[in-house]
Amino acid sequence: MSNDDDVKFHYSNGGLHLRPLITSIPDRLCVSRRKLIEVELTASIRVIGDHAFRGCSSLRKIHLCEGLRTIGEKSFAGCKQLTHVSVPSTVTVINNGAFHGCTSLEDIHLCEGLLTIGHRALNKHLGVFYGCTSLLRITVPSTVAVISAWAFDGCTSLAKVQLQEGLQAIKAVAFARCSSLRYLIIPSTVTVVEDWAFDGCSSLGGVHVQSRRLRLGKGAIPFDEIIVVYNDIPSTVTYAEGGGFCLHVDPSVNEVPERAFLNHCLIEVELPQGLLAIGNKSFCRCASLRAIHLFEGLLTIGENAFAECTSLKRIAVPSTVTVICDGAFHSCTSIEEVNLREGLIVIGHRGEDGVRSGTRGVFSGCTSLLSIIIPSTVTNIGAMAFGGCTSLETVHLSDGIQAIEDSTFFRCTSLKCILIPSSVTLIGDGAFDECTNLEDVQLCEGLLTIGDSAFRQASNLLRITIPSTVTSIEGRAFHLCRSLKEVHLFEGLRTIGECAFASCGLSRITIPATVSYFGEFAFGGCKTLIGVHLCEGIHSLGEYAFDGCHSLLRINLPSTLLDVGDFDCTLLRNVAIARSITLEQGIFGASFREVNCTLDMLRSRFDDLPVHEVCFFHSHPAMNTTNQGELLQNNLRQLATQSSIVDCLGMTPLHVLACSAHHDLRLYQCISEIYPDAIITRDIWGETPLEYVLLSEAPTEILHFCLETWKRSSVLPFDFSTMISRLDDVCKSGDYVRQVIQAQRTYFPGLDINWREMLNARTFSLRIYGVIVEASLSTQYNCISTEQRREIDHFLESETFVRGHREFRYGELRRMITQFIQEHREFLIFASTMLELALWKSVLNESVPQHQYTNNDLMIREEIRVNGGQLFQVVIPHVLSFL
Repeated sequence: MSNDDDVKFHYSNGGLHLRPLITSIPDRLCVSRRKLIEVELTASIRVIGDHAFRGCSSLRKIHLCEGLRTIGEKSFAGCKQLTHVSVPSTVTVINNGAFHGCTSLEDIHLCEGLLTIGHRALNKHLGVFYGCTSLLRITVPSTVAVISAWAFDGCTSLAKVQLQEGLQAIKAVAFARCSSLRYLIIPSTVTVVEDWAFDGCSSLGGVHVQSRRLRLGKGAIPFDEIIVVYNDIPSTVTYAEGGGFCLHVDPSVNEVPERAFLNHCLIEVELPQGLLAIGNKSFCRCASLRAIHLFEGLLTIGENAFAECTSLKRIAVPSTVTVICDGAFHSCTSIEEVNLREGLIVIGHRGEDGVRSGTRGVFSGCTSLLSIIIPSTVTNIGAMAFGGCTSLETVHLSDGIQAIEDSTFFRCTSLKCILIPSSVTLIGDGAFDECTNLEDVQLCEGLLTIGDSAFRQASNLLRITIPSTVTSIEGRAFHLCRSLKEVHLFEGLRTIGECAFASCGLSRITIPATVSYFGEFAFGGCKTLIGVHLCEGIHSLGEYAFDGCHSLLRINLPSTLLDVGDFDCTLLRNVAIARSITLEQGIFGASFREVNCTLDMLRSRFDDLPVHEVCFFHSHPAMNTTNQGELLQNNLRQLATQSSIVDCLGMTPLHVLACSAHHDLRLYQCISEIYPDAIITRDIWGETPLEYVLLSEAPTEILHFCLETWKRSSVLPFDFSTMISRLDDVCKSGDYVRQVIQAQRTYFPGLDINWREMLNARTFSLRIYGVIVEASLSTQYNCISTEQRREIDHFLESETFVRGHREFRYGELRRMITQFIQEHREFLIFASTMLELALWKSVLNESVPQHQYTNNDLMIREEIRVNGGQLFQVVIPHVLSFL
């Protein structure tokens, strides 16, 4: 000791005596004082310095008082006679190697308040209790968060270790070579046990893991042939690469309790053959779980049993399982293969009280699942069972299923076809909602009800035949099926709900006589709907049933109709009303009011006009068209002599045929032969049959026949510029617009088209904006270069109607991509058409003599290029291919 230390400390007769009010023991104060036997520290001491009593090989007793806070590094290392130590509750830090090599130390008492047992030890010589070969037991206080590396390495007599809740990490080799340790409980708060933490614990026979988020380092626990208990479930465990472990549940277990392995770092699980039930949330959120082995004998898989096991790739359900409860495999996002076997009865169980516990379906959110075969023993597929399975391409439903419940296949965006077996009586609400790639749906006789939004937004669905057994099509059942061209309804149907077929791509529809309820807006917004036939027997049409059907040209109102709601169809011309019907004037909107057409005129429209009448009822395929066509052809001249060429609407029979969803070239030829001027005759709206032929999207052969007839009958060319603008107004498809323009090039090649009007720069700019928004929301956005994205962003911000909503441009709009596509489909397709027209126009300019075009015509492409800037370079290669 130094002279200064002599004043403060006095050593005599094997003891160390301290002067009053001393607050710290200096570093290396008594290094290797081999005769030092006992140390009694005063209550004023706060710190014991590093190496203070290191190597005091005769030190047997040390008295530490309350008030002490820190025990320094290796402060008692090598004190081989020290047997007992009681660490005061005021101590917060025991530094590295503090009791290293205290080979006689049998008992050390650590109090609550201790925070650190070692800190980032770099080698075994810094282990706090390294080599304390006589230490029998240790209780780690709940205030300790980390047990440092090598802390208890080589404590060969350590038989009991008690770890408290609050401990978070056990560092590498912390309890290595504790060869007497027989049992261990790992608290629920522990998240990591590092490499070789319990290596060499040769007597370890059991581990009770309470932690649900435990990650294991390499060789952390010697799992070979030991029993691991999870919440009283005995198991054997083997170490797995990647920080998890494989669990083999003991054969004595017949039921896995609820939440037994919730949030655990399991890699693989093998359950015993005698297992009967897997409880609710038993393996929920085991994110590392890659494989689960289920054996015959298992009866029930509980709610959310394997939910959010995001590494699980395949599952084979034994034939003995009869019930898979709701959410059992919810959000298993990596699962690709599911094998369900005969014997399964229910997919999605509602519980004993009949009330569904949640909205999670059995396999909902399994975004990698590719196909599923439902066994014939299954009678019920529960709500949301496969909802959000966005990769699901193939579904096989076996006979035996009685109901497909609400949202069962909601948002299965890769599903292309589905066959509903004859055993199914109910398709629940939203069952196939947002299945945007669904192209083919086959419904069998026996089906009774199609629920609300059952096939809503099945935007690729082309046609549907509703079985004669169906009595009810609920609201929005086929809403926003924009590609749906054909719907066949049969006698027996009683209810068509509100918006049932709203915004579909229908061209014609026949409503059976048995329909007694017709919901509001049932066919509203069907912009391509041309013809409607209502059968005798229908009593009521809902409000706005055909509102917004801007292409509707033809409808009949039968004598049984008692109540008709308003609908305003701007192109509606070809109307027939039974004499017995009493309606309010103006029901058909402004187009009839403007020409002073009254309901009385429509009631008597076909009086003494047999040719008109036959043409009208021929104009819908629901009628016996073959017989009527033959009748018209065989008796055409006789019928023609009995009637006028025009009716009260100024329409010729050719007008009536043209305002149709069903066209017959033979009748066009017959009528044109008898009435050669019919093609150029204008009705009270100033329209010729050729305009109606174009508006009704007549087949190519009809279009070409009428154009040839026009050329023979008229000295004036047809006004294609105005016609194309009208086709735009009623949202005709881009393909049809191209067909019309090609017809113009064929029959009137010298016609000077007003391209400036047709490709108005401002209109074009707005249209291209819609296309660009779609591109930036689409999956192809990532394919566009950074520079091109900046160009898109700049253009978006330049639009005045975007400035107030910039904060939604990327977040909210991206979340609404599906809705955006559906609502703006025609808009986007037309925008792409305009782009193609601009390019096509450029080709025309190069191939056709210059004098055939006006100066304005030649300047239009340059004007659009200036307005669009370099956006053409973005839109053409990326957007058009997407659309």
